[in-house]
Amino acid sequence: MKKDQGIVTADFPFQEQYRHHAMFLLLIALVLYPGGLQAGTDGAASAGISGEDIYFQNCVFCHGDDATGNMPGVPDLTQRESWRRYSEDEMVTRLMEGVQSPGSQRAMPPAGGDPNLTAPQLRAAFRFMRDALLKPE
Repeated sequence: MKKDQGIVTADFPFQEQYRHHAMFLLLIALVLYPGGLQAGTDGAASAGISGEDIYFQNCVFCHGDDATGNMPGVPDLTQRESWRRYSEDEMVTRLMEGVQSPGSQRAMPPAGGDPNLTAPQLRAAFRFMRDALLKPE
């Protein structure tokens, strides 16, 4: 956090040119979903939200509609060998902890930057990405 002209701002891991995009998207997310995700013990199922919904409400901002990456340094998820290299449980753990892809300028923050996402919800999002977005070999 820093204070500039009496206004407190947070430092984001984005380059300056992307900061206004991130703030705009955050504002849209807060307007469209003001209550946040309210998950129970079943994660995505009890929250009434699918893996596809989670992807398009969270992941799409950086990874894009087609998962090829919306910003410089964001990896193309449709070509990822790691989808095949790691088990589903390992991938969910990586999503929960955050991921630094080799050669990428920026890391994905834990849970994609949404601390309200649970492991079951990230598993649902992972399954959607794997089954719907990953290009076949």
